[in-house]
Amino acid sequence: MMRIHWRHLIFMLMTIACCSCSSGGGDDNSSMALDGQTTLSATDQKQSTAIEILPGGLFESLVPGSLSIEWSEEDGQPLATISTTEAMNLRAAYLSIAIPGTATGSASVSPGPWAGEDALSIAVPSADNTVDIGVCMLHPDIAAGFSGSTILATISFDGDGEVASTRTASVPPVSAGSRIDLDYDSNRNFFYWYYRNQGDYDQNGEVNVSDLTPIAVHFGKTSTGGFPVASVESVVDGDGNGEINIADISPIGIGFSSRVDSFNIYQGTQGDYPASPSDVSSIPELQSAALADALNTPAQGRLYYEIHSDAPSSSIPAYWLRPVDQNNEGIPSEIAGLGNQAPTASFTIEANAGVDPFQLKADASASTDPEGGALEYFWFIVDGIFQAEFTDPGTVTLTQQVGPGNWSVALYVRDEDGATGFASKQFSVAANAGWQLTDLDIVASGNPVVEIEDISLLGIDNRPYISTVYESTDRTVVTLNYGNDAMWNQPLATRRINELMGGTQGQVDILDVGGVPGVVSLQSGGGSYRVEYNYVEDQQFTTPYNIALSANNLRDISAVMADGRPSVAIFDRDASEVLYALSDDAIGSHWDTAGMIDSGLNLGWNVSAGVVSGSPALVYWDAQNKQVIYKDSHIDSGNVVWHVAFPVYNPTQIEIGDAVLDLPAGGQWLLLHDYAGNGLVNLRGNGFVTQEQLSATAGDSHSEYSAKVVGDRVCYVFVDGGKLKFRRSTDGTGVSWFPVQEITDLTAEDGWVSLADVGGFPAVAYVDDVTATAHYAVLVE
Repeated sequence: MMRIHWRHLIFMLMTIACCSCSSGGGDDNSSMALDGQTTLSATDQKQSTAIEILPGGLFESLVPGSLSIEWSEEDGQPLATISTTEAMNLRAAYLSIAIPGTATGSASVSPGPWAGEDALSIAVPSADNTVDIGVCMLHPDIAAGFSGSTILATISFDGDGEVASTRTASVPPVSAGSRIDLDYDSNRNFFYWYYRNQGDYDQNGEVNVSDLTPIAVHFGKTSTGGFPVASVESVVDGDGNGEINIADISPIGIGFSSRVDSFNIYQGTQGDYPASPSDVSSIPELQSAALADALNTPAQGRLYYEIHSDAPSSSIPAYWLRPVDQNNEGIPSEIAGLGNQAPTASFTIEANAGVDPFQLKADASASTDPEGGALEYFWFIVDGIFQAEFTDPGTVTLTQQVGPGNWSVALYVRDEDGATGFASKQFSVAANAGWQLTDLDIVASGNPVVEIEDISLLGIDNRPYISTVYESTDRTVVTLNYGNDAMWNQPLATRRINELMGGTQGQVDILDVGGVPGVVSLQSGGGSYRVEYNYVEDQQFTTPYNIALSANNLRDISAVMADGRPSVAIFDRDASEVLYALSDDAIGSHWDTAGMIDSGLNLGWNVSAGVVSGSPALVYWDAQNKQVIYKDSHIDSGNVVWHVAFPVYNPTQIEIGDAVLDLPAGGQWLLLHDYAGNGLVNLRGNGFVTQEQLSATAGDSHSEYSAKVVGDRVCYVFVDGGKLKFRRSTDGTGVSWFPVQEITDLTAEDGWVSLADVGGFPAVAYVDDVTATAHYAVLVE
């Protein structure tokens, strides 16, 4: 509950009136007269024009020339009747009235009949011989306004002592109810806080009678345990009891004429902290923030501020802020900082893509506080790019129904001392199930794409990463870009990894290197060929590492993570050799020279690398003997020990794409393209003796196919008849299959394709050769 501090005697002179319990001129509105009678002087009677319309109201509609005051006497005290001849859709009136010198005691205001029986009213002395009054219909936001002539209100005085005067100049807030809870995040070096100025219900920076309007708008609302601190209702519930009623008029009097135009932020020791609200600050301010710097508007909720610190982050000093009005400072905030370590925010989401209706499920139980204290959890969901804003503390888990669109979910965790940690994730919701298609912009910089040489897709941490080699009019480059969730939500800028050696041929493959992308590229130019490896370190790509550099025609590459290390198989067409290189460490910071695995008089130019039971395995083409060769291995003390190769298939002509897969149900699975005769062929079983034709169209598939395990099922995509198609097995054995699905039309038979598991969804990156465009598709169900 908000603390109420009755500091100023003047506030005891304020009278709260509600027409349901007082009627103008009746017995309930009469007062005891002072001993002896007073008479309204001629001078006092001449003050009938001393009336001013106060600014800041939301629903008043009065014409200044239409107002008048008629003075009379009641019980020996002046009685003012304020009228208008021209009201238009009137729902609230806020006026400043000059009163006669004969008036004594507290002022009381009774609304006129236009405002209805339940109207709210307030009268507050604002200067010598001046009273500010406010009258507002209940729920003026939905009530029908009054138009025409009417008595606006009557003002009477109880004769109990002199009419008190109040300060004529505004001052910053000093009441305890205006103390701000400042938080400081040492990780991000940010200050943040919610606005508090007791009684400033419209949050315009000043407490005045127009703050009656928000009470009338929200009158009668209740919330067990209090309203959420970020809500508008929390601002208007001035006494913090969870109910908006006439008692919330009192804080207007407590903070009356308190004004805030900015905030001063201080960095110092605890001894520098002001001992009382009125103490002058003893050290210079660190920085300032304006009232208008809030990240939201008063209509959206309690004003919220997030300000970056101008000073280096420090765990030693304390931090506090003070509200400022015209260089005068008010009550200091609670102290933040004092060496507290910030917590770490971490959460998971059950799925980062889905179909409407979609239920987001997030779990922040991995969030931690270094001191072991309790954490508050603030969840926020926005459509589009995330904007920093707090909701009220929630639970460690979040379950929320979300409609179609691209979304961000953010988590702030706050410890008992106010320090925070932050994390965010993106997710997307499709309006309908099926393949979701996205056109890709792969140009890193410079001239547009002329031809795309290769494309590779990989899912890392539920995000799609796509690497390409493309040729423009002046260069050939290797690039990487990625989306923020499985549906390519909010793609990041394309990164140019490096340029090729001057040639126009290239290939690319992506690896998941400890949660960051590692890119292997084959490049040619000037009669030389090389295989390069780059990986991300500190958000930037490292300098390329040359795995192989040769004058021979290096024709094909295939990269995999084997034994937890990056590796790549290379086909040397000139030497008719299959080469293999395995990094010395988990990130690929050093490689030995690629070693020869096999050679022959006429080995083909396709090689596919896979991992079988954690060790490298290769599939390649022996064109002389018309055999597809399979060769696996085991790891001994970090070294690859290759087993004896053996033939597994005897075609006339073959194309090898993503061939080697470990089945979820156990065993291995090969997918080949028999170009001359049988289309796509599946090989499985011990020694791959079981052969199954999966596609009847032989020539149409060419080399454009890609196979992966997605979830617990085998999937593959292929080009057939100018269409991009998809198929998956019914289980992890790769024996039975669902019908083929058509993803989209292509403008030609040719075009590179790459399949991947992205957040548990089948996803494919593909190239249309005719239009030289790249695309991304994901199957959301």
